[in-house]
Amino acid sequence: MTGKVLQDLIKAQLSSVMTDHSGGTETWKQLPNTKCQVGYDGMKSLLRIPIDSGEATNWKTRNSLLRSRISISTNPYIYLSFDFDNADRLAPFLVELVTSVDESDEDSSEVLEELLNRWSGYWSETKPIFNKEDQIGTLGELLVLEKLLDLKPTLQTLETWKSPKMKDDLHDFEATKGNLEVKTSSSVPRSIYVGSINQMDHEIIHPKSLLIVLVKLNPGSEMTLPSVVERLRFRCSQLGISVVFDEMLKKRGYRDFEADVYAEQAFDLDAIEQHTVDLNTPIYTNRDINTVYPAVVRVKQIIDPTMVGFSPINSNEWTTIAENIGI
Repeated sequence: MTGKVLQDLIKAQLSSVMTDHSGGTETWKQLPNTKCQVGYDGMKSLLRIPIDSGEATNWKTRNSLLRSRISISTNPYIYLSFDFDNADRLAPFLVELVTSVDESDEDSSEVLEELLNRWSGYWSETKPIFNKEDQIGTLGELLVLEKLLDLKPTLQTLETWKSPKMKDDLHDFEATKGNLEVKTSSSVPRSIYVGSINQMDHEIIHPKSLLIVLVKLNPGSEMTLPSVVERLRFRCSQLGISVVFDEMLKKRGYRDFEADVYAEQAFDLDAIEQHTVDLNTPIYTNRDINTVYPAVVRVKQIIDPTMVGFSPINSNEWTTIAENIGI
């Protein structure tokens, strides 16, 4: 079922189980087509999730809205407890939790801990889960993905977008003959951030090539992250790959219920430029630093792109770029 359907179902079941509660201990209802149940204990709304095993624990406060504990009175479960008045605010988190529990091969307790960590910014009223830097970075990646899908509209092209997997912090796109790293700058003077000492080491991926694509944005009104997402959703729906795209977006950190927050940042596209990384690229790599400072294992760099040697990408050059990286 879709996230919206599941969200409405969870809220309806939470309301229903409160109505059905007749005193005593706990009343429970199964969430259809899931492993999870919602309940009510006379004071708090509950969600319980089956786990493989565990020792019983007391209630633990997880944030301003949630408590959790492990119960083994019948079968082992993780219990979540919260005020019903907070159900609307919690619903998006509960949807992702229930979906992840049903789909993941991990133990449910590990799934819960990962999600609580990922959603840590959500429990603060002023912070979206997806921070502004991630929003801008994702916008740049999606603009490049849109160009590549225009050239070769296939699932294979979509799956070259590797940022959603977040298995490493190297490159945003990986194809058969080359990788592509997108850097997005939304302020002047322009700068780009390199978070990994290995990110600009083209020899790591030899014989594949490494291309940096610089997306230059200016404050404006031409586009927002949600507007570009909707463009790509429509394109992917035409290709029959919208489900895959939506899942990748979610893994990247995008949340539809935060779209109004993302839309507060609006931009005009200034230019998209490129630089093929080679030995002369003036950005530190592991090889440069370890020969002099062998104890250094991580360096973060802020780069002035005017010193790197970027060149504009003309419309007909996207074909060459796609061919060069193997799309």
